[in-house]
Amino acid sequence: MRLSLLMLLLIGANVAVAQTKPLTAAPANPATKVASAAPGGQAATLYTGDVTPLLATAGGKSVGDISPGTPVNVMGTSGKFSQVTVQGWSTQKGPSQVYSAVGQRINMVSLSDAKTASRTVGKTTTDDYKAVWENVTVTGWVTSTSLMNDQKTIWSHASALYSKSCSACHAAHQPTDHTANEWIGVLKGMTPRTSLTKDQVALILKYLQTSAKK
Repeated sequence: MRLSLLMLLLIGANVAVAQTKPLTAAPANPATKVASAAPGGQAATLYTGDVTPLLATAGGKSVGDISPGTPVNVMGTSGKFSQVTVQGWSTQKGPSQVYSAVGQRINMVSLSDAKTASRTVGKTTTDDYKAVWENVTVTGWVTSTSLMNDQKTIWSHASALYSKSCSACHAAHQPTDHTANEWIGVLKGMTPRTSLTKDQVALILKYLQTSAKK
């Protein structure tokens, strides 16, 4: 009787632990891990580990994608979702694409429709080619498990993937061999000869552009 009672108590304890332990899906990108928010309730600056769907509401429809390694400010959470903002630059003629800087085609966010997304416009400036750029802030929701604390871990994974996939035919180009804008065309010409997925190409491109010749 004592043994049976002990077994029942142990079983009950295991069930209680199992019920309180959070469940998380294994990420496709080994660099991806759950990130923690900043202390004191302040907005934390975290990073997207992969191509990450941007949602209109927590668990709602997608309004675009955030590219890998993009810094986001976490404004709050709801269940397994985090509300984030992304700040960058768009041209007036291409408001659906948000880039990291004026004249630099380093993609941060691709919106399905800029008119339906939560997008606010700040100051404007004109580049050397007379194109007008707008400083924009995009707000939306992402799954919390898609965010990371350390951007260096993302780039380390991207670097290893690039070296493995793009050195089979020839020595891989160094990131500083090209400018950020040049890398778009260079990588586009290389990837058809690899087995890289679309999301992997996006990760590698972002890494190369971030580390590119200035």
